[in-house]
Amino acid sequence: MFEGYLEMGGNEVINSARALGYSQTAPCQINWLICPPCDGIADVRGDGVYNVDTISTAPWYDKEDEPTRRFYGVHGIKVEGVEDSTRTADVIEGITDGGVVGQLRYASKRIRVQAMLTAKGKDALAAGFAWLDAVLRPDACGVHGTACGATDVGFFVDCPPTRGSIIAPIGTLLWKRAAENLEPHPTPHPEDLVGMTGDIVTEPEGPHLHAVVVEAPAQYVDLTTPQTAVDATFGRVTFQAEVRLGDGVAAAVLRLLWRDTEGNYIPSVTQDSVPVTAHDGWAKIVVTGPTPYQAASVGVFLLLSSDSPVGATVDVRRVMAQRGGNVMPFFDGDTPATGDMQRYAWTGDPNNSISIEELAEEEMSPSEIIWRRYVDQLERSMHNVTCISGPTIEETLNRGEAWGYIVEFVLLAATPWVFSNPVPVTVPPGIPDVIQDTPFNLVPYPSAELAGANVLVATNYVTNPSVETSITGWTKESGGVVAGDVTVGLSTAISAAGDQSVLAHFVASNSGTDGAITVINFDTTFPAIVAGQRMSVSMWAFPQKVSGTAVLGTVQILANWRAGSTDIREDVIGTVPAAGGFAAKNGIAPPVGVTGVQIRARLTLTSWSTGAVVDLYADACAVTIP
Repeated sequence: MFEGYLEMGGNEVINSARALGYSQTAPCQINWLICPPCDGIADVRGDGVYNVDTISTAPWYDKEDEPTRRFYGVHGIKVEGVEDSTRTADVIEGITDGGVVGQLRYASKRIRVQAMLTAKGKDALAAGFAWLDAVLRPDACGVHGTACGATDVGFFVDCPPTRGSIIAPIGTLLWKRAAENLEPHPTPHPEDLVGMTGDIVTEPEGPHLHAVVVEAPAQYVDLTTPQTAVDATFGRVTFQAEVRLGDGVAAAVLRLLWRDTEGNYIPSVTQDSVPVTAHDGWAKIVVTGPTPYQAASVGVFLLLSSDSPVGATVDVRRVMAQRGGNVMPFFDGDTPATGDMQRYAWTGDPNNSISIEELAEEEMSPSEIIWRRYVDQLERSMHNVTCISGPTIEETLNRGEAWGYIVEFVLLAATPWVFSNPVPVTVPPGIPDVIQDTPFNLVPYPSAELAGANVLVATNYVTNPSVETSITGWTKESGGVVAGDVTVGLSTAISAAGDQSVLAHFVASNSGTDGAITVINFDTTFPAIVAGQRMSVSMWAFPQKVSGTAVLGTVQILANWRAGSTDIREDVIGTVPAAGGFAAKNGIAPPVGVTGVQIRARLTLTSWSTGAVVDLYADACAVTIP
């Protein structure tokens, strides 16, 4: 089983991912926990990232009990006995050889659990130990319990995957280039002939060039017009063609001729193919050679034997140029595909451009349904479980303010089997034989004592949060740059909510360093703050260098708390990602006497040159209680 998570009666007992996240992000960082990460636990539970800043969502947190904020959770070390069978039978030994085996039965199952508790301060550790002791003795009867005090235990057989890690095809094909025919004239053109004349014939054997010698002795077909560009990364280059020799032509060869960057031939690296001499139909002819380091282009010529007389004929077709030395099957842009996952195309005009072969792959995307189905297959439970021993402290750990306990406790399952999640089965309607009439409150936080449930309704006090009709309540500010270089207005180019956002547009009239441009939401007022009341702030922003030379810094969202027109305190809400997005912070305790707040999106500029253009968009401002 996966030892990093255990719940009892629907209450979390062990959550190693939570304990690891809190202890490693706490001011008093604790590095005692060594376990493989399992981020899927947070997704399965519907939690966010386990960070000490969100410890108020932990099941042990009590806002009236400060030490619970410094307890970091329970990390599973080992859980023994879950997979073991409890099959047993009484045996009565005979007077002579052998004996009698009694009725087989399954005894109750004992599960020994060892875990580590971590905290900042011994008082917080004591508070966490008290919570663990309480959660191991549930007050209510379990769903499958036959007596009060017995309940269900849930766990996983393996670390569940994160949401988004399970993908499935979505019905869209992604086409990827698999091969190229670099020869733009797979059927040679008549103008490619030297010392010959000819025409393209389409019937009856498909398109090919029929050529007739009109000058002797220099006759050839230039099969690469224009020349094929190459460089050292090509490795080998291979050309192929099909030829049919007519009367008077004794033989033909393919010859590679390389040119340098100046267009001059490189005679020392010329390569010829094996000559073709057969006159009984079409024959494939191939030439291949390594690309010289100084080569910039390559040409291939079909040379006829020098004794070919005027009037001799040759037919040429299916010319192909490719990278590499392995001869591929011929194709061009007109080659028919062999299935739905393959296609051929010209990159330009037919028989006057490079041809490509493309293969398709099914586009995959995260699937919530398949992820949930997979997680269900990993979940297990045991029924009628009671903690019969512990928790007992086996060892105390301490280093500075960091404290920890190694604890053990024993669970006993009166029903000794491990159950997977039930699978829905369609059954015909019928009269139920058993009706369960025990009421259960399934709301996890019925009295809103712990954060984490949708109990309160928030109110956004920003009067023009997404500038859908006007820019009222928004302005701009600058520092270190010429004030007149920054203008502010509405933009429909990009937004977070609705169709418009606020745009601060900076066009540098000089060069400089260490500047900033800011989009400000004017004072947002709200009712008088009740003692202990919390507020939340968020804003979306997107920085963009449009043109010129500029080094962008970071975008911070800032809250400037005010009493009337007097500044009281400035809070950093967060840093916006470089690609744009939200920064938000909840649980903010406003300063005493506050009546309003200004929200700013501030982009720092490390440096810029004259003429540089930088945009800062802002949108979706929220100031809410809670």
